Amino acid sequence: MNNHNILSHKNVQNDDFNNTYQELIKKIKNNNTDVILQDELIKILDRVKSSEMGRFLIENSGFNGFWTEYMCSYPETKKLGFNVSENKDENYLMENLPIAIATQSRYQIFKSEIKKRLKDNIKIASLPCGLMNDILSLNFHDYKNFMIHGIDLDTSSLQQARAISLTKGLTYHCKFTREDAWEINYKNEYDLFISNGLNIYVDNDEKQIEMYKKIHTSLKENGELLTSTTVPPPDINKDSCWDMNKINSASYRFQNLFFKHFTNYNENNLRTPDQLCKILEKSGFSNFKILPDVLGVFVTIVATKC
Repeated sequence: MNNHNILSHKNVQNDDFNNTYQELIKKIKNNNTDVILQDELIKILDRVKSSEMGRFLIENSGFNGFWTEYMCSYPETKKLGFNVSENKDENYLMENLPIAIATQSRYQIFKSEIKKRLKDNIKIASLPCGLMNDILSLNFHDYKNFMIHGIDLDTSSLQQARAISLTKGLTYHCKFTREDAWEINYKNEYDLFISNGLNIYVDNDEKQIEMYKKIHTSLKENGELLTSTTVPPPDINKDSCWDMNKINSASYRFQNLFFKHFTNYNENNLRTPDQLCKILEKSGFSNFKILPDVLGVFVTIVATKC
């Protein structure tokens, strides 16, 4: 296995967060002559860094499988009465930022679409699988001879997904492999292929087409792809499907400033559903079904190999 980079996060393990924090403070002051904006950015940084989740996001410029699952399942966990976090700033991020709300909504759509397709003998692949709880949390008791294949570059995510499959009694129906999305080599093997959260780190259409062609080849005839796209906001793309009537302007500003100043945010990675459908069409897919989340920010697309 070659030493490929994980696109979703840098996988940094730095015990001295204060160094990172001080570097960011210097960056704020050096890059922004507007004193009012400097103050706003420092306040945003301080709120995000107040929690373990926020510090991970700042240091790694993205989430790993654990924190992605934490965000996705946050509303369910809270609804069930379990403790989510005593940190008010972390709760603010999970409950107010448009991308968090959209991610949680998209997660439920994925679970619903996967559930509809469960049947005897089904073969499912997920790449990048993360903790794969969108699949492993479903009820498989009524189905026989099914197989679930989790594929990821992040060893930690694979280990955690394997542990979850054990607690769910699904170990003998699962396999987990560490592979690069652009190097998988499966042919006519899967009925359903799930891929969420990888394309949003790729700004090159041809690179995305290359990945989706690999997925297309791995699917059986009439097999389905379940994927998604993070949509550019209206100020970037006039064809945006964001529902700004449902988005709090202060939360949007908070999100926008944080991602632009403290992460490897690249607006070229964002695509409208129509743009992603064109990429998928060039990859061999057809029969597109577009399923918006509650805000129109993180849209699900189902496509078929015909």
